[in-house]
Amino acid sequence: MHFKQNFNIFIKVGAEWRKIAKIRKMKKSILFLTILELAWISVWAETRVYKETVGKKVIFHNCLIEPTPEGYFFKLTKMSDQLEDEAEFELDSSFSTLKWTYRNPKKKTAVTAYREGNIIFLSGAYEEKNVNKKFKINDLPWKQILSIDLEKFVAAGEKDATFWAIGVEGPSAMKITELSAKVKDEETISVNEKEEEAIRIRISMTGIMSVLWHGDYWFRKSDYRFVRYEGDSGPGTPRSIIELIQEEQAQLPQRRP
Repeated sequence: MHFKQNFNIFIKVGAEWRKIAKIRKMKKSILFLTILELAWISVWAETRVYKETVGKKVIFHNCLIEPTPEGYFFKLTKMSDQLEDEAEFELDSSFSTLKWTYRNPKKKTAVTAYREGNIIFLSGAYEEKNVNKKFKINDLPWKQILSIDLEKFVAAGEKDATFWAIGVEGPSAMKITELSAKVKDEETISVNEKEEEAIRIRISMTGIMSVLWHGDYWFRKSDYRFVRYEGDSGPGTPRSIIELIQEEQAQLPQRRP
């Protein structure tokens, strides 16, 4: 008799535990779906403005960064008293370039490049001349917009890296070059009239070509954001200084998958 009562109690307790487990599972599912829903509804878009000084000329770099399912979308528009040039980039989650479009109306240039495996295809027009090139590369990343592409490199605490980039000015225009990035030191610099701790990265060509050109990039230590550049835009181009003067982040509705 006691055995039967105990067995019935055991069955009832087991049933109650199964109910509790089912409720917990439902709550977890609801919580997961809620988090997923919020992740799609509430995403950030970031805008930045940089000021470039080349001699007496001042150019403003207007930047827009938005997340995408593949990584990020980045748009750069350079303005002086007129449109200088504009570019759009499709980046992966590590900020490496997947696709790049570039337009410079003054130089009658409009090109598009994209990567498939270890080949970068480049086509369009450069200074009115047709461009149709295929660059065979290796597994190294393609980093076409160094100021943004290197932010995750700095955030990861890496000390050096090698990557590919296509030139847009000077002797390297419409040619692909292997570049290296190396951490030089940490410095206190002035950014938009404010003292900031920053990490300095030097970019140069690889091998013996490194003596031909280099540029220094500074990334804010607190959030690894690109804040300053000093150097040439590339080999054979005039020296420039670029500084961050405005930044803003906003939440925007995201298109659902």
